[in-house]
Amino acid sequence: MDVAGTGNLGESDVASLLRRAADDELNPGERATLDAHLKAHPEDAQRIEFERRLRAACGRVMSRVTTPAKLGRHVQGAVALERRQREGLFMAQTRRRSFWAGARRAMSVAALLAIGALASFMFQQVPLGGHAEAYDLRLAGFVNAEHARCCTNSGYSHRKFAVADLSEVPDAFAELLGSRPEVTGLEGTNIEFAGAGRCAVPGRGASIHMLFRVPDPDGGEPVEASIFVQEDLGDLDLADGVTYVIEGGASARNLPIYVWKRGGLVHYLLSDEKDACDRLCRALGVPEPTERL
Repeated sequence: MDVAGTGNLGESDVASLLRRAADDELNPGERATLDAHLKAHPEDAQRIEFERRLRAACGRVMSRVTTPAKLGRHVQGAVALERRQREGLFMAQTRRRSFWAGARRAMSVAALLAIGALASFMFQQVPLGGHAEAYDLRLAGFVNAEHARCCTNSGYSHRKFAVADLSEVPDAFAELLGSRPEVTGLEGTNIEFAGAGRCAVPGRGASIHMLFRVPDPDGGEPVEASIFVQEDLGDLDLADGVTYVIEGGASARNLPIYVWKRGGLVHYLLSDEKDACDRLCRALGVPEPTERL
């Protein structure tokens, strides 16, 4: 069946396109196809957002604990069943807009209830404290990899960083984060704002990623620095007014990460050059790091 605005794509093709968009796997041609489709069917943006939030919610739950073997087998069985359904007629039918229009709310509620029940069971079974080190390593690995990807893949960073003006960041992400991500103090520093966009930092809180270019005091090429900002839901036990350091963990890059809490938000800063981190911290009025996580 032809879909308006997307050439000769059928429903299953559109479903695949939306899933790839949710996973941020579109190439430039597919991005153009998606843009045309969303102009004709703006309601499908909700399908992409739903899948992103569902993936993030599952990741936050599953990353924090070790599951009992029996539960693990059930989850693996469910994944296998979902894969078989995706390849068959049932999945194609449920990807129709008519299905989502009538069932989106029910599926959202059911998914959230299922995730809540799973999280409740798992947190009752396994103490959280024993997983703090593993969580820190996963966090460090993610922000290292995402920083590197945005610095080396211009196509990816162009798609990700939807906000190009630093003054627009607080209003653009206040609803997502539950607080306004204020970034002040950069006036007159020649530190360039490269963009900001949503991200998926491990943990329970929603997050964004901001990229900056810090000038080299010796006149060399500017150095990229990333600040990830996440809603503070207590995943890390942070004190106000203190800057912490997380080592880069198992990442080959192993860049240290500066962490601080301000205005109900957790900030993670890293760069290929320590001097760039220090200069950015001074400009933002962030204390020098004194504690390790």
